[in-house]
Amino acid sequence: MNQIKIGEFLKELRKQKNITQQEAADALFVSQKTISRWETGEGIPDISIIMDVAKFYDVTVDEILQGCRKVDGKTIENKQIVKEENGISKLEKYFFIS
Repeated sequence: MNQIKIGEFLKELRKQKNITQQEAADALFVSQKTISRWETGEGIPDISIIMDVAKFYDVTVDEILQGCRKVDGKTIENKQIVKEENGISKLEKYFFIS
């Protein structure tokens, strides 16, 4: 378990929701400082809240603990790919690696 990788993942998830640390903190009933600590790798969500964090960011607890998404058995890292949406190419912040 890599706390820095987890922190970067949580930060990216928050940015994808286009919300501030304070907004995430308010939604999860924690302080902004707690969100900051998670995102800088100084700590990770406690077992008592990790399921709420996963639900809030629409990921699994396993994905949080690994610091990356899993889709169809493939690891997805925080990079950019182009995704087609309504006929328009759109940059996404992930790419597949095996």
